Amino acid sequence: MGTVRACQLEFSRCPERVLVKETAAGPVYAWPGLELRELEVNLRLLRTREIARAASIQGFRRLAETALQKDLAWLQKICAQSLASSRCSPACLG
Repeated sequence: MGTVRACQLEFSRCPERVLVKETAAGPVYAWPGLELRELEVNLRLLRTREIARAASIQGFRRLAETALQKDLAWLQKICAQSLASSRCSPACLG
């Protein structure tokens, strides 16, 4: 299976939690999260809501970087050209 470098994603409504199994002590749940492993993002079921939220922040950040990669490179190039042609130093831009 090949690696997809960039793709268009369509998000459907993901459940807040998923019932994994019923036990004598009660139900066992897992929470979906966007887990970042190396440079890949996977939708995984995680043990707690807090772990899922923390993982999803990193996963979403990576998805955004991938989706905006060309636009960000273009913006960086334009900003560098603008700075090179002006008398203003990078420090004056804040």
